[in-house]
Amino acid sequence: MSASAKVDIEAAVEFFSAAVDFDWTWGVEDVQRFSQILGWKPADFGTESTVVMLTKARLEKPFATFTLDGRRIDEVTIDLTDFVESPAREFQLNAFAVVSTSLNETLGQPLVQSVGRKPKVLWRSANFIAELVVLNHNVTASVIRLDYWAIVDELYARGV
Repeated sequence: MSASAKVDIEAAVEFFSAAVDFDWTWGVEDVQRFSQILGWKPADFGTESTVVMLTKARLEKPFATFTLDGRRIDEVTIDLTDFVESPAREFQLNAFAVVSTSLNETLGQPLVQSVGRKPKVLWRSANFIAELVVLNHNVTASVIRLDYWAIVDELYARGV
């Protein structure tokens, strides 16, 4: 891990606050509308099923990813920490704890709090499921369409 690895708590709060206030249609037109609200700019790469944006997060590589299924958005994910090597687990867990505490004010009481190798917190909003998760090399935040099969299956499996 680089000694300068960063976490951007403000980016998480801004992302979820904007998502709560946004009038989601979950159509591809939301990519431009939501990105414009947050001041995100298109990155130079992406695919037919992924749109990548540069966020204003204070990170080395501040990316947001819109995952698409045809003309619908399944989820929007942003990086909240710099990419770090495996021995940085303590950094990731500390960042996760600080961010999740900060988000409770914006999103309310969590729906799911999971510990283990990939700690995760889920919150339910009127228009989406919010997710904060520790991955192998970073911490990410997502807003997920309520009827996206992957989140429906996960919540069902958790008995929620």
